[in-house]
Amino acid sequence: MLQENQAAQAEYERQKDAYETEISKKAKNTEMKAHYEAMMTRYEEEMDAYEKNMADYNVLVSDYNSKHEIFEKRKQEIIENEKQRLLTEEAPSIEAEIKQLDIEKQEAEKNIKSGAFIEKYLMEDEDYREAKYAMTLYDCELKELSEELAKQYGILNSLLEPGIIFPKYNDVIAWSTMYEYFMTGRVEGLSGTNGAYNLYESELRANIIIAKMDVIIDKLDQIKDNQYILYNILKKTNEEIEDLNEKMGEMISVSEDIREESIDTNKYLDAIYKTEEGIAYNTKKTAMYTQINARATTAIAFMKAIWG
Repeated sequence: MLQENQAAQAEYERQKDAYETEISKKAKNTEMKAHYEAMMTRYEEEMDAYEKNMADYNVLVSDYNSKHEIFEKRKQEIIENEKQRLLTEEAPSIEAEIKQLDIEKQEAEKNIKSGAFIEKYLMEDEDYREAKYAMTLYDCELKELSEELAKQYGILNSLLEPGIIFPKYNDVIAWSTMYEYFMTGRVEGLSGTNGAYNLYESELRANIIIAKMDVIIDKLDQIKDNQYILYNILKKTNEEIEDLNEKMGEMISVSEDIREESIDTNKYLDAIYKTEEGIAYNTKKTAMYTQINARATTAIAFMKAIWG
């Protein structure tokens, strides 16, 4: 009897657990269903909102497309109008600028080929500028000296043109020496036993006189007795040249206060020659050239009178 009761009790417990399990499943299903229904409700609400937003979006897209088309058309009109304006209003000035740039390019290339750009760079150096300004002054003086030298050659050629002097003796040493012969009465003519040619050759062979200018310059005192006129001329000329060089040095030293960054040759030289040192130099130079011309003219006239 006890065993039967225990078995009945166990069966009861088993059926109870099964029932509670089913009840639990049913409650869980009910909960899941409620959750599902809630999610479906939310989904339907979101879909309604999405459809509404999509409708608004489509309206915006349509509006954008319409405005974008107008904008693009207007943009193209502006671009075309600006092109036409540039072509008619600014293109000529731009072309002029391009031509000017082309000219400047060609000028720059020319300066590069000629080295002018190097000169511009070097002028930034103080030592080079000093040498440059000094050379400008020297070049001016050299030009004037060359003109004076050409003038002296012209005077001498006036003696040579008639063919009075034999070509062998057409040099300043022979002229001055023979001139001295006539001035001292040692000869009465050019040719003949007692003539200037014969005396000149005799003294030349005997080393009484010197006929080479470079030797005379190095040994000037040796010709003092036998070629006195040439000695006096050369000595006086050397003294005048030294004095002239000294005055030129003074003028160049003063020129340092006159220099400008960009040299204007004419203004620069004019300013130097107007200084006290420049006036002194020009006065000395003019006096020297005048004296040379006077001596040459007198000597040539004398020789023409005697030899002519």
